[in-house]
Amino acid sequence: MKRFEFILMLIVILAGCAPGPTEIATPVIISPTAMPTPTELFFTFTPSPLPPDLTATVTPDPVHAHQRSEIQNIIESYFELRYQALSISPPEDFQRNSFGNLISKEPDARDFLVTEMAKLSVERKWAELNGFRYAKYEYSLEYKNIALDASAKVATVALLEDFVIVTERAMEQNPDMPSITRGDQIHQIILQYEQGQWEIVSDTYWDAWWRRYRKPGMSTNEILNEINMLLQELEAMPTTTSPILPIP
Repeated sequence: MKRFEFILMLIVILAGCAPGPTEIATPVIISPTAMPTPTELFFTFTPSPLPPDLTATVTPDPVHAHQRSEIQNIIESYFELRYQALSISPPEDFQRNSFGNLISKEPDARDFLVTEMAKLSVERKWAELNGFRYAKYEYSLEYKNIALDASAKVATVALLEDFVIVTERAMEQNPDMPSITRGDQIHQIILQYEQGQWEIVSDTYWDAWWRRYRKPGMSTNEILNEINMLLQELEAMPTTTSPILPIP
């Protein structure tokens, strides 16, 4: 065989042994549930730790912790008296003794005390006429903030009052499973440190009664006059459990 023919035949044989075109892979559809999570797609970034002075546990000042405890004890005693006053078993001589030494004797606290006692008196009378005095009650106080002004010896407390009440009317209607009343109320209470103890100067909150009787521009005497006029009307009514008198 001539050399040229041999080379030509060799080229034909090698061309037949060469691989065919590259196959295209069939695409794989990934279902949404099989999709990788972001942490599988990207590197997780771990921030550098904060300096020790910014992460160290802060220990409250013992004096402040003691003051906080005293303030909370005063407020909790105050709330317990409020609930008892509106219950079927009010404290003896509450109208005369009011909140005792829990309230400041300073002039700033006088307006609060006289208006609050008047409001509680008319609220209690209304509850008595309608069978809404508390037969059972539970409440909790969630302290949102206690701010101390050491120079003025004043504390401002923001708290949320949560309550569950069973009225005497509810107990009479269904003693085994009485209906309950749930609610909450925000309070801002100011206290002053006087003669070795914390005392309440004011308690600001907006229930249905105070929305009706405490309006901008009204003086203490005007508030008292309106409340006392209603109290006289209620005291002239016979006690009843029906119909329910609306809050005036």
